[in-house]
Amino acid sequence: MIIPYRPKTLPIARAKPKYIIIHDLNCMYQGIDQVKVDAKKSQMAKAREYNWILNGQADVNYHFVAEKIGKDYESLIGRPLNRMCKYDDIPDQYDTKGIHIACMGRYDIISPSQRFYQQVAYRIVAPMMFWFGIPIANVYLHHELSTNKDINCPGPFFIKDKFMAALKTMWIR
Repeated sequence: MIIPYRPKTLPIARAKPKYIIIHDLNCMYQGIDQVKVDAKKSQMAKAREYNWILNGQADVNYHFVAEKIGKDYESLIGRPLNRMCKYDDIPDQYDTKGIHIACMGRYDIISPSQRFYQQVAYRIVAPMMFWFGIPIANVYLHHELSTNKDINCPGPFFIKDKFMAALKTMWIR
């Protein structure tokens, strides 16, 4: 299935990004086990298809997606940075000025590898911090900002300390 481009249906980002928010796919695709953690090819097309069918949205609700494809990890563009990603459970001051990054997989089942943390830090988060002047203190996990205390995104096996350590070694100043 080819999803149509519908940029006019997505809210425009009118403010410079000030926050980076990390997710896994469980917050958007609960109970869908067809979106695999490790696959031989990208699962982004399936994620877009599910979002179209389930939510009626023409794009995924993330600016970037990191996933394991074959033997290594890749970073993909989910939604253009000039379009906002909106979450009902994240307060507007973070949501409207956030860059949302999805880590393909469900980290309530498995733990990301050190290579995965490095990939997300090096290819996505550190460049966004540099380009937009986002301080490291403004990097959050979804559940840290959520008003819904039942949200555990990106899952208990996504260890923020390990990710922040990888980010500090990759941070380009």
